[in-house]
Amino acid sequence: MATIGVNERGFRVGESHQRAKFTDREIELMRSLHNAPHHLSYKAIGQRFECGHSYVRRVCLFLVRASHASEFREI
Repeated sequence: MATIGVNERGFRVGESHQRAKFTDREIELMRSLHNAPHHLSYKAIGQRFECGHSYVRRVCLFLVRASHASEFREI
């Protein structure tokens, strides 16, 4: 049995989503690296996580990975 997070409509969200490439912790780390006082660029964060700078930008602006699990289900 595995536990997955779903939103209010019952869809998988975050690292529970079947196509997720990053954990919730890695997403939060991307956001904190960009919002920190020393402020890393999208490009630098993308190189660190081996992904594109445009994806990092969308993560930091909450355009992707913006919803949180409202409940957890066993599958």
